[in-house]
Amino acid sequence: MNSWRGQLAFGLLCYGVFLVVQLPVWWLFERLTPWMGPVRVSGPGGTVWSGSFVNLEWGGIPLGGGQWRLLPERLLQGQMGVAYTLGSSGSGWQVHGQAGVMTGMRAWVEQAEIVLNVDLWRTRLPWIPPGSRGLVRMQVTEAVVDPEGVLALRAQGELVQGWIGAPLEVELGDWRGEAVRDEGRGLLVRLEDRAGPWQGRLTVGIKPDGRYRVRGRLSVRQLSDERHKNLLRVMGAVDAQGGVLVDESGTLQKGLKP
Repeated sequence: MNSWRGQLAFGLLCYGVFLVVQLPVWWLFERLTPWMGPVRVSGPGGTVWSGSFVNLEWGGIPLGGGQWRLLPERLLQGQMGVAYTLGSSGSGWQVHGQAGVMTGMRAWVEQAEIVLNVDLWRTRLPWIPPGSRGLVRMQVTEAVVDPEGVLALRAQGELVQGWIGAPLEVELGDWRGEAVRDEGRGLLVRLEDRAGPWQGRLTVGIKPDGRYRVRGRLSVRQLSDERHKNLLRVMGAVDAQGGVLVDESGTLQKGLKP
């Protein structure tokens, strides 16, 4: 008798899960919209199990279309996870990987690859100076965060042919960097030059409450480069090697905190 009841309960559970994952995704989005804050999704299609959408907006900024697929193996680990692709090369950015949530209000990201074309993306963000350009590539191997901060992080990336447009008109060149978890659940980013007018190694630390500190050394690659030396003088006295020590701290504006 107990075996019969157990089999019946298991069958009903499986049927219930089947009904949920086969729900039309538009039906779900209609009910989630009041809880999505600045996020808006248009043209959703498919089911909870797998589907796509025409456009995703965050705070009025169009991010392009995307698609997802539920990861059932994550359910066995007590997690909810999806494999996803967002954006496209024509929209100025593209990201694909795996992400989800687990117990304790923790969110996780794995195997994420991000490509951001500043030339195209700057038209969507008015605070990026006109004429800015460059290509950003990032790879997130692992990231786990909760409301208290960063629990785990392994990521690396690069900036290729970076340029800040008008009115500064400053060449950034090529840089590479890596990001890891810092003490106190913060974020630690290490940057190093690869090519261009600058030479430098910088470390950026950001705490969960928004406090940050930038330390390192930045110098010009060519000692005869007076224009970039003048830019450095804004940060301090330029030494005989054409560089300055960087030690800046402050607090990020609300909305920019990690």
